[in-house]
Amino acid sequence: MSREKRRSPRVYMTIALTLQINGELIRNARCCNLSSGGMYIAVDNLPEPGTAGTISLTKKCDDSLISFTAGILVRWQRQEIPVGIGAEFVNIDPANQQNLQRILSFQQSVASVE
Repeated sequence: MSREKRRSPRVYMTIALTLQINGELIRNARCCNLSSGGMYIAVDNLPEPGTAGTISLTKKCDDSLISFTAGILVRWQRQEIPVGIGAEFVNIDPANQQNLQRILSFQQSVASVE
């Protein structure tokens, strides 16, 4: 996906997450990048574009563990390594939206120090 099509900047991070598609837990899923609008999920078993699911992750930010859960909609697949999907966030409640912003802010501050 070209940068011109992105509505919000990506923050690069690798973190394990819980991914459920059609009520089935998808194993070995991990976030490769994250934004306020979605994420790239590296996963071996590729759901089709248009498929809905949920994600959940927990990130240590300073001395706090921040959890984030959201509905997703699979927008595209990538067959190159790391194989995975582009997922758009849908149905995020205000508390999870706030936690997502906290994770993004923390990760951006860490990246600017490195």
